[in-house]
Amino acid sequence: MSIMSTLPEPRVFGNFDKYIGEIVIPGTGSFRNQLFATPEDPPTWSSRIELPTAASVTPNSRVLVRPFNSLAGTSGAPVLEGIILAGNCQ
Repeated sequence: MSIMSTLPEPRVFGNFDKYIGEIVIPGTGSFRNQLFATPEDPPTWSSRIELPTAASVTPNSRVLVRPFNSLAGTSGAPVLEGIILAGNCQ
C-alpha cells in the first residue's frame, strides 16, 4: 500500500521530526512505515507499507498519517485519516 500527501514539516504539529503512515486492518492488525519528504516546498511525503502475505486490505481498513518524535518514540494525533470502502479493495 502506498501513501503520498503534501504536508508541512512535522514540527508544525508539535515536538515531532517525522511522519508515520499506518494501515489498520480490522481483524488482522496494523502495519506502518516512515514517510519521506521530497525537496519541494511544501514537500510531498510518501511511503510504501508492505503487507505480509497473510494480510490483505479489507473494507473499513483505516489509513492514518501521524507526526512522530523519533527520540521519544511518541506519536501525535492523526493529521490525515481515511477509510477504505468496499469498492476500493483489491
